[in-house]
Amino acid sequence: MTPLRGFIGPSAQGQFTAVNAERTVNWYLGKAAIAGGTPRSAEWLLGTPGLVAVGTAGTGPHRAAFQQDGRSFLISGTGFYEFFSDHSVTLRGTVAAGTDMGTIVSNGDAGGQLLVVVGGYGYVYNKTTNILTQIADPDFPQGTASMCCFLDGYGIVLQSSASTFQISALEDFTSWDALDVAQKSQTSDRLVALAVDFDHKVLWLFGSQNTEVWWDAGGTFPFEPVPNSIISLGLSSPFGVSQPTEGIVWIGENSDGGRAIWSAQGSASKRVSTSAVEVALSDYSTVNDCSTFEYIWRGHVFSVFLFPTADACWVYDNTTEQWHEWLSWNVRDGDWHLPLARTHIFAFENHYVGSATDGTIYELSANTAADGSQTLRRLRRSPHVVGDGSWITCHRLRFDFQSGVGTSGQGATPQAMVRISRDGGKTFGDERWVPLGATGAYTTRAELRRNGRWRDGVIEVVVTDPVVTAMVGAWGDFEGAAA
Repeated sequence: MTPLRGFIGPSAQGQFTAVNAERTVNWYLGKAAIAGGTPRSAEWLLGTPGLVAVGTAGTGPHRAAFQQDGRSFLISGTGFYEFFSDHSVTLRGTVAAGTDMGTIVSNGDAGGQLLVVVGGYGYVYNKTTNILTQIADPDFPQGTASMCCFLDGYGIVLQSSASTFQISALEDFTSWDALDVAQKSQTSDRLVALAVDFDHKVLWLFGSQNTEVWWDAGGTFPFEPVPNSIISLGLSSPFGVSQPTEGIVWIGENSDGGRAIWSAQGSASKRVSTSAVEVALSDYSTVNDCSTFEYIWRGHVFSVFLFPTADACWVYDNTTEQWHEWLSWNVRDGDWHLPLARTHIFAFENHYVGSATDGTIYELSANTAADGSQTLRRLRRSPHVVGDGSWITCHRLRFDFQSGVGTSGQGATPQAMVRISRDGGKTFGDERWVPLGATGAYTTRAELRRNGRWRDGVIEVVVTDPVVTAMVGAWGDFEGAAA
């Protein structure tokens, strides 16, 4: 049998399915180059983690999450909650109403405070008294504060209406001076967001078209531009910045247009989105509501980009430099939608995400195929299986899964659903089923015979049974010039 070229791969569906119909939803790519050892395949697909509801914080949606030194905090709806290892929560205070994203930072043991900015307002949480209060200092920009960050002992707040940023007193988030204000000085576009690159100890000032990198130079006002560090790329959404283990990843554009996703170490940037991802971004009516979070999962560092208006989610794997989609399947309308997750923390040795629609707290799990109350649906759509334009007859298809993964109930004898498009990915035929193997049936073959013929075929495989598996490859027995 002949290996199906590129069957294991990322999401890469472009503007025209006649060019590329590939799609990878709720799988991510593993690679031998980073796995170590000598795997039997150069690439394989692993299932994204399932979501198990473990608790509730208010009515939602979740707007921010933060953990440090064994303590975890969430903003859900108008509530500021502390989250504990038994999955219980305690309301510590209230914040401005809204559904917009918020930010939380800490000044550590030196200050013993959290700075909370959400809904335009700023708050300080005293970690000793466990009291949240709105900042009383009249010099704080209440009503126009849009986000906060922390660097070198200072709380830093963006004033969205003035396009400036302001710093707190050293190690004291309650004290602010109206003179401790600065503005992007090397470029003239509006200041959109702040971010800190802790690896390089610099402050990023994202404009709508250009970005400046500042550092703590130690002056009366400590921050000033790093020489020769202007990046001719702006930010498309205030919360569209991901900060994985190293560097910064963001959705940006410049005066020439063209939405793309970029990565940077220090001030050296590179484009990481593919043309397929950029086609999708260009088709969205807006990306201004994009928000991000990041998580490290089994050796992979993921940056998650959520697009609520577009009802889409793209995930960049910083480890393999590949893309997949993370989506929830709605059985009622038979379509993909945003995933349930909106915020993320790693706490008590587990990953937790907050719901985009209500107050639910979910734990990420590698041992379940649950997507909240629904089953996680996974899809892989192949590259085109074509030849020289002549007919290709497919006598057999074989799919290499981790087999013998059956559980109980619906998952006792799990199967995968296969559909074939004979018109280059425009339409697909009826579902046919291949077995994944009951518990312990490790030699089960997921094979289909008599698959008909086509000139331009695309093969789709879907798993909906509640089992945990991996997909290693696919093979075909063809008559004709399949390539």
